[in-house]
Amino acid sequence: PLSRANLLARDNFTCQYCEKELTPREATLDHVLPRSRGGKTTWENIVCACAPCNRKKGGRTPKEARMALN
Repeated sequence: PLSRANLLARDNFTCQYCEKELTPREATLDHVLPRSRGGKTTWENIVCACAPCNRKKGGRTPKEARMALN
């Protein structure tokens, strides 16, 4: 099932943008295509991210933010 714990495990507690290893407490979840732009809450559209990368990306796509998904 789609849950925070399962998403963090899938992404190995690693930021999918900068590859920083994260504790469960510092990990955030990011919608690759932001919900404000029609992005859905699905396995394919959510990744684990550190807070600085999540803030940097904001309401943009990774391409618009010039951030690569690893």
